[in-house]
Amino acid sequence: MMHVLMIVLVLLIFLNDSLEIPDSHSRWFVVLIWLISLSVLGFGYWLFCKIIHRRLKRHDSRLLGQLDRINMIFRLIGVGLACGVMLAGVLNFLRDLMGNVYFLPDALFLMPTICLFIWGWLCQYPIDQQLKEASLIRCVDDGDSVYEFPNRYHFLLNHLRHEMLIVLLPLLLILLWAETTEFTILPWIYGADWQEESQGVAWLLNDIAEVGSVITLTGGVVIFVLSPMIVRWAWDTEKLVDGTVRERILALCKTHQVNISEVLLWRTAGTMINAAVIGAVSKLRYILLSDALLDRMPTRELEAVMAHEIAHIRKKHILFLLIAAINLIGLLELLFNLIGEGIHQIIVRITGHTDIDVLELQLNDIIILFGLGATLIGWFILFGYVSRLAERQADTFGAVHMTRVLENDWEDENCVSRAGAGTMISALQLVADLNHIPTKKNNWRHGSIEKRQDYLRSIVGQQIDELIVDRQIRFLKYVCIFLLVLMSAGYWYLGG
Repeated sequence: MMHVLMIVLVLLIFLNDSLEIPDSHSRWFVVLIWLISLSVLGFGYWLFCKIIHRRLKRHDSRLLGQLDRINMIFRLIGVGLACGVMLAGVLNFLRDLMGNVYFLPDALFLMPTICLFIWGWLCQYPIDQQLKEASLIRCVDDGDSVYEFPNRYHFLLNHLRHEMLIVLLPLLLILLWAETTEFTILPWIYGADWQEESQGVAWLLNDIAEVGSVITLTGGVVIFVLSPMIVRWAWDTEKLVDGTVRERILALCKTHQVNISEVLLWRTAGTMINAAVIGAVSKLRYILLSDALLDRMPTRELEAVMAHEIAHIRKKHILFLLIAAINLIGLLELLFNLIGEGIHQIIVRITGHTDIDVLELQLNDIIILFGLGATLIGWFILFGYVSRLAERQADTFGAVHMTRVLENDWEDENCVSRAGAGTMISALQLVADLNHIPTKKNNWRHGSIEKRQDYLRSIVGQQIDELIVDRQIRFLKYVCIFLLVLMSAGYWYLGG
């Protein structure tokens, strides 16, 4: 969820440039109220974490489940406050205050909310430390590797790397490129006074806007392609040493005709049991396995996890999810813009006025805000469904792979075996147990462990070539192509 909040924060900067926010003489006061509100919010969250920590000492874990919900509310309020002060003109105020400097005012606008999130992690540190200490005895009894719990600095650094920087760094680079295009590249192409000279000249404004969009989009694509290099830097990774695990992964890639650049050891000091695949281009595609995963996952379950990650490459999930995300946000924005325009026309006909304002926002700005809010909510719901379906297909791929590995234990090699699905179920259970994740806890992009396990049980005995999830994903890919054509036609029609 942190990744979505980071995206929303950066989108606020782009939204600010789409709205006509009036000047105000009370912006210093708004900034002061903003900072005080963040301080009060941070104190309240610290107090709540203190209560949970004390009750955990008395072995009262009932409030632990509420921590995630309170944490989500805490972060949503922080982003909501940032949205409010943006509408109050604080971002424009910072830009005016810093003169001709670009990008730095935008980064300064993001800093208070980012600091609030960092404070939240620091408040959680004693709770995580206590949970880790409670699990040490079990690790010793089971003969598992024991990692020293990180100090506050490394604990914070781990969260920054894995929850924030992985999304924030590429987004900031795209923002920097967009502003470099506007303030440096376009003046170089059209002259330093292009904004003044193009005023009132519709064809020139459209030409400049199209050129700027192409340059910005091209830079965004390049940043996306190179983002695995950013992830390698943001996360603490190194090449996985030669050995059985590395050889098995490379053999799996060869079996399933998957090209990768490298297999990486993901060093988390034992705080994370996970695997990941990053990169849409084979030359910059990596499979990452965390240190604790390699230490504590049994061989069969580890192979099932590796097959799951390879499925994301084999089934082209990275490209599929990217296209789906772009399609959804573009189509929803188009849809709600049309709805907003209809509402605008109705209001104008009823009132006879086009200059209606609410809280100093013009009617057009209110329509834009409505469209953005509805688009984000719709995108969150629909993209979550598509992402969970991709995870289900990857789980299925892992079960099918393990069925073929353990085919001697099953009569019909063309059906998903109980042993193959059971191995994938066991791997998911281990991931939940070792990461202290309740199996019923729902995840926006992955779904709950329990539902994923129930699904795997349901496909035992089904024909491998006739699995429903494969047909669903195939259908969604066709839908994405159709929506891309429809969206392009819609924007062309509106632009025309």
